[in-house]
Amino acid sequence: MNQDLMHRINLRELGGYPVNQGKKVVKTNHLYRSGEISDLSLEDIRYLQNLGLSFICDLRSKEEQEQHPNPPIEGVEMFSNPALGGAVAVQSLDQLLPALMNHRLTEDPLLGVYKQFVTDEQSKQAYRLLIRTLLQSGGRPVLWHCTAGKDRTGFASAIILLLLDVPLEAIMEDYMKSSQYRQEANRKWIDQIKEVVQNPEHVSLIQSFMGIKPEYLRAAIDEIVRVYGSTDNYLLEGLGVSDLEREQLQAWYLIEQEAGE
Repeated sequence: MNQDLMHRINLRELGGYPVNQGKKVVKTNHLYRSGEISDLSLEDIRYLQNLGLSFICDLRSKEEQEQHPNPPIEGVEMFSNPALGGAVAVQSLDQLLPALMNHRLTEDPLLGVYKQFVTDEQSKQAYRLLIRTLLQSGGRPVLWHCTAGKDRTGFASAIILLLLDVPLEAIMEDYMKSSQYRQEANRKWIDQIKEVVQNPEHVSLIQSFMGIKPEYLRAAIDEIVRVYGSTDNYLLEGLGVSDLEREQLQAWYLIEQEAGE
């Protein structure tokens, strides 16, 4: 994996995670997640092209996609699939800060966002379509991304790992890796924010929403269990993935673990 891209755009793959039963692991070099890819160099684009991707699924809003369009990558189909939420423009922070300060007195707003990933109709449709994309890929490599690659993309990755029967501890391990890989991008964003927002308390509050906390993903899993009774029922009833489709995805994206691993 390209270490530079991992730290610049939070790009990584899901290969190697074990499953709950048996001796299989997620196949390497097939399932990729990242943040925004609009500012890639020609060398970066060639790197992505060499991954053999069949689809790139863009979970950003239409506005985000229009402001920062993805570059064309030869042989890869770009798939617009907006999920709930969107990135906040630095210029609009002054209007948003009063609402954020009010939220601070009650609950971290990102906890609510993660719960909405489960129940919001647009989000459910987006994650259904992502799974359809995987089924259309025929087992070929796929990449999905949003802007930071941590929230919409993080929940998408959790869903895909659940489909592959990866245990929750490993899913959380992957989710929390964004805390490491977003450090460089977050520092740059905070520098931009400080040019617009003068109040240090406001800057600190914004910075807290840029982080990765296990409570966020746990809030989504708790909401899944509350609404659907179990993660399996959510995949079947909420996202419409049949047992046969799930078995097909596992056949494509899992592999026998080598002895000694």
